[in-house]
Order: sequence, then structure tokens, then C-alpha cells
Amino acid sequence: MIVVISENNEFFEEFTVLVSYGLHEKYGSVTGIEYQFVLFINLWCKEGWNSLDTVVAAEGLGLTLQSSGSLKEAQELFERCLDARKTLLPEDHFQIGANMLHIARVVMLNSNQLRRMHVSDAIAELDKAKGLLNNAIRIAWQVINKLKGPSKKQGYGVSGEIGRDGRAALIILLQSLDALGLLEINRQELQESGVRKFVIHS
Repeated sequence: MIVVISENNEFFEEFTVLVSYGLHEKYGSVTGIEYQFVLFINLWCKEGWNSLDTVVAAEGLGLTLQSSGSLKEAQELFERCLDARKTLLPEDHFQIGANMLHIARVVMLNSNQLRRMHVSDAIAELDKAKGLLNNAIRIAWQVINKLKGPSKKQGYGVSGEIGRDGRAALIILLQSLDALGLLEINRQELQESGVRKFVIHS
């Protein structure tokens, strides 16, 4: 699926009408990915990237694109979400870490597709993912460490929200560490594969 963000996009016009009148539930031709696309486009046209609602909708579409195998489009959306979040949120907000985790996972999938034919490119993708995961881990730790002090109002929430932020940060931390472990295993396998190919061809 190619995501074309244009107000003249026929796809956009057609499905905006369906969603506006609640007809999307009636027509089986409107798939989940198309519905998510319309929701994202509606928010993007109304609020642009200066709204977290747009970012969340784009992220949901990116996750769906990722699960359907459209990795390039998913990565582009995740990277645009990250740019927007860096503008809208404090630099140590857990959502920025989560966004980096999403991108790292897509990059790891890209690496997996490259590993059979282009080992060096696959390793380069893993190195990129490792940098993203390390940053996600750093941000998650910062959020968690802030919670060790007395409960107080933060720049992006009150004390009741800080508990939710802390739980989210812990999940991001654990998932990032898990992904990093898998990455290191894949990197070791790729390096050993590269050595074997060199010996065979030498």
C-alpha cells in the first residue's frame, strides 16, 4: 500500500464520505487498514502534525502496515511520528522511547529480509536498530528514576498520571531489552555467516 497524503486523493475522498456517514461498517470493501488510513488523514487535514491525536492515529496505521509487511511505509510513518513527538513532548517522555522501539523493530525486520543476500547491509540495519533501542532504554530509565523521588507534578502530567507513565516506561524498558538481546543474537549469526562465506569463496 502506498500512502499518498493529498487532499485530492480519490481514496481519501471516497472513504472520508463512508466514514462520515457511518457507512464504513456496511461495506466489506473497507478494510481495517483503509479505515485507519481515513482516520489518520482526517486528523492530519484538520490538525496537521501539531496534534498528538494525529500522531497516535499515524502510529496505529504504521503498526497495521508493519503487520501487513509494508515495512517501508511503516518506517516512514514511525519516523514522522518521532519527529512530531520530539516537537510536542519533553525529550525524556516515554512516548518518544516507545516510538524509537517501534522504529527499531521495523529496522530489525528489514535486516531479516536482507540477511540472505546482503549480509553487510543487514548488519548495518541492526546497528541502526541498536542505537534506537539504546535510546529507548535510556529514556525509559530516566522516567523510572524520576519516579523514585517524592510524587510531584511533572511537566507532562500530575502525580496520578505519573504512575501510568512509570508503568508504560517499565514496559518499554523490558521490551527494548528483549529486542536488544534478540538483535545481538541475530548480529552474531550474521557475522558468523559472513565469515563462512568468506572462507568458502577465498
